[in-house]
Amino acid sequence: MQFLKNILSNIYLRQFSTIKLKERYSIKDSKYLQKAFLKAPNYLKIQATEYLSLINTQENFDFLLEQFHSIEDTRVKSYTYSALT
Repeated sequence: MQFLKNILSNIYLRQFSTIKLKERYSIKDSKYLQKAFLKAPNYLKIQATEYLSLINTQENFDFLLEQFHSIEDTRVKSYTYSALT
């Protein structure tokens, strides 16, 4: 059963990658970047945070501010803080 869960988890996480994040940033797809921030592993969350901060909209600022309070990983939290300032 654990083996099946690992396979499904790997398939689910393949929808996020550094290349896909870069492509979505180039077309300014904030919704995809926000989804990646919520569901991707930490190293992709950091990249999504950087891209979200570069797309200057109030929606992205509000999203990052809202997520800042609920982040438990200090590294991701520090990147989010630097993106907000």
